[in-house]
Amino acid sequence: MQRNNCRHAFQLFLNYNLVKRSIRFYGCSSGPSCSETTGSSATKSFEVNQSEPIFITRVKELAEEAALDLSLTIQSVRWTGGKLVVYIGHADAERKPNVGDCSALSTSLGKLLDEEDVIPSSYQLEVSSPGLSEVLKTDKDFSVFRGFPVRITTSEEHKGKKEFVGKLAGHSLDAIRVNCNGKMTKIPRMLVKQVVLIESGKV
Repeated sequence: MQRNNCRHAFQLFLNYNLVKRSIRFYGCSSGPSCSETTGSSATKSFEVNQSEPIFITRVKELAEEAALDLSLTIQSVRWTGGKLVVYIGHADAERKPNVGDCSALSTSLGKLLDEEDVIPSSYQLEVSSPGLSEVLKTDKDFSVFRGFPVRITTSEEHKGKKEFVGKLAGHSLDAIRVNCNGKMTKIPRMLVKQVVLIESGKV
């Protein structure tokens, strides 16, 4: 079976360099798949799609198992073109999941999926939560999230604009590099106002 190397993106993630999954997580805008759930029945609120592959039933069960241990809920599980997308909520209706929750569930669920070899092909695991965003500030952040979708805003115009959306390509002492639709752009760090992770569909 062909397997892809995976790279965990948060500090809680270890570089497994194993098997079929690569793991990413982003915020998502609110919508039908991100509706709030409350109470003990919240983990049963995921969507059911009759066209889903047969292994998704087991994936949902394992996602619920992992979420329960972390006081999280599973709002939706989707399979699209080799990508497994899991939307989560918090068991406490007054709280919203943060990046740490996403990374923890991604690690836990990923291990369960690998142990049972549930998905028979290479895939990407993406854990999201409504409205989640993360500001990248340090060199370590820029290294950890290299290759991830970001929005960079600048304090003044650079190459005719003040906002750049693309994949974080790298950094140096003097600049942040971003791949905007295949075009590499180097932005002086002295102009960078904010670098924020965004969901993959916005790139």
